[in-house]
Amino acid sequence: MPTLVKYTSFVDVLRRRGVLPEQELDQAWSDAGGMEWALQTRLLEQQVLTEDIQAELLAEQFHLPYERLQDYRVDFEQFPD
Repeated sequence: MPTLVKYTSFVDVLRRRGVLPEQELDQAWSDAGGMEWALQTRLLEQQVLTEDIQAELLAEQFHLPYERLQDYRVDFEQFPD
């Protein structure tokens, strides 16, 4: 039997976090035609969201942990060619 995962919409996450005032969020959602990917693209283009914030919000949407990897370094010498 498949495992069911509770889905939270991206718009709900934006509302919960208060990224935009409610009226602006409703207008952006309407302008995006009710499509989450289009809303995310618009908010990135308008610099309302950064890619880091988008990643945090997506992790929250799908109930996943989020770790910034900005300072993470891979030691390539540990891997054979």
